[in-house]
Amino acid sequence: MGDENSLQGRTQAHKHESASSTGGFLETGLTGVTNLSEGSLMYGSAGEIATELNAGALGTVLTMNATVPEWGAGGSEASMQLVASSVLAVDANSMEFALSPAVEQADISFIRIILNSDVNASGLANHTYLTINSLGSFYDWQGTFQTGGVQSYQNQANQTEWRMHHVNHGGERGAIVDLWCNTVTDHIQGLLRSASEDTFQTSSLYNDTAGQTEFNRVKIHMSDASALMLAGSRCDVYKVVL
Repeated sequence: MGDENSLQGRTQAHKHESASSTGGFLETGLTGVTNLSEGSLMYGSAGEIATELNAGALGTVLTMNATVPEWGAGGSEASMQLVASSVLAVDANSMEFALSPAVEQADISFIRIILNSDVNASGLANHTYLTINSLGSFYDWQGTFQTGGVQSYQNQANQTEWRMHHVNHGGERGAIVDLWCNTVTDHIQGLLRSASEDTFQTSSLYNDTAGQTEFNRVKIHMSDASALMLAGSRCDVYKVVL
């Protein structure tokens, strides 16, 4: 510092404000604070003293208690990861594929199946169906079906598949289906939302086949052999953790 901050070789009290008469700002890289641990942070204490907070453990997050910052447990990280996808190269009555490796319920909140499809002229007069894990029975669903401003109710039990789209209601068909294995009963439950050119459907889904603790196979198909999903129709399966 200059002579203005000294008297007979003694440094006088100063604040390091912008003016040179008070020492000027400390210059980055030339003036440092020593004895800090790697990764630590500094904060002001109640006594207006710079205080060190050591680096937190891996995965912890910085939080604020009543007066000072501290490290706390990090929250669980939500994720949605693609595990399987199928795209029709040619027109086909169905698309079926394995989830390999199988998705264990113990590792997820639910799986999400997203259908993006169109159907041929014969398909317009046919339902679209979904089966899971190659199960051939005990499919139940109930919900609402809306078309042309008219709402109707559906209640089906002990079927061989879940209905995703109703007959005679548009070719361009999409659906989002969330499925999970009940961790108490090991039965499959779910929610369906589907739409076509002029319809909307919401349904609760259920299958009480015993011992369902994973998801290993998905099949989407039309209700008649002449009904086809067009080339480019796609189905994606995600595992979701919330």
